[in-house]
Amino acid sequence: MGHFGDCKAILFDFGGTLDSDGGHWLDRFFEIYKKCGFNISFSLLKDAFYYADEICCKDSKVNEFGFYSLLKYHVDLQFSKLGLNDDIKKKEIIEHFFEESKSYLKRNRNFLCELHKKFLLGVVSNFYGNVSIICKEMGLSRYLDIILDSEQIGIKKPDPRIFIKAVEALNLDIKDVVFVGDSYERDMIPCKRLGMKVVWIKGPKPRIPENPLPVDAEISNLTYLMRLL
Repeated sequence: MGHFGDCKAILFDFGGTLDSDGGHWLDRFFEIYKKCGFNISFSLLKDAFYYADEICCKDSKVNEFGFYSLLKYHVDLQFSKLGLNDDIKKKEIIEHFFEESKSYLKRNRNFLCELHKKFLLGVVSNFYGNVSIICKEMGLSRYLDIILDSEQIGIKKPDPRIFIKAVEALNLDIKDVVFVGDSYERDMIPCKRLGMKVVWIKGPKPRIPENPLPVDAEISNLTYLMRLL
């Protein structure tokens, strides 16, 4: 508690952090495809996922999408790349991902409400230009003092400038801020190098780089953060 007790603000990643307990979108989609009866290799889905990811990042109309619309567009692109044509199964995949995410976001919305009584809060995310819309749609915005979306500001994690921009927007020093995220490479390493305290949400399939910098704490569920603070 002494290690984190003097912090003044907490910054969160969005995908994999607020919408799940450390689950990468690609891994989550892979499990859902399997549940829906598709026998697709991980490498094929990975290619389709990042194909869809790149188009969503470049398409300006995505900036206005809510969460369900984003997922529908993303999965439409995945199916196109994979050569699949099954509207029933496609809808099943979209709705499964959406409902699962919504349950985490609802839980974490209540958690953010409690945290915001004591700390400044923010989101710093590599997203598609619409993370602020989704945060508002899911009731998170009222507890967030800043929201930075990589596609809106033109800086992507792990570029340290995106974290510096967030800290400056809060008018705080780096040492006063904790970053919470699921990506070791994009979240933990750059923030740690800047002098920020970091909390890693270690999901079911963590991606750990060679020679990683040590984190300040490791959790498997966002609500465990309260025990540190």
